[in-house]
Amino acid sequence: AVGIRVRVSEQGQSREWYQGTGPFTIGSAADCDLRLDGPSIPAKLLEVKLSAGRIFIRSLSPAKTFLGDLIIPADTYL
Repeated sequence: AVGIRVRVSEQGQSREWYQGTGPFTIGSAADCDLRLDGPSIPAKLLEVKLSAGRIFIRSLSPAKTFLGDLIIPADTYL
């Protein structure tokens, strides 16, 4: 099955989460599909979807969103 696998690593611990093609949201809000806890995690951080074999990531946060060393401007798809 085609889908998106997300691995969250923090302080030596990691967990994997699998979702179909999306779209799905990541953030600290209770209605996010993948909920992350922490004071620096905005309510709505990212939207992720798979389309035509490509993964699209959109920042939903008005603050700077980092994906590794890459900064994702708000409301921008990668």
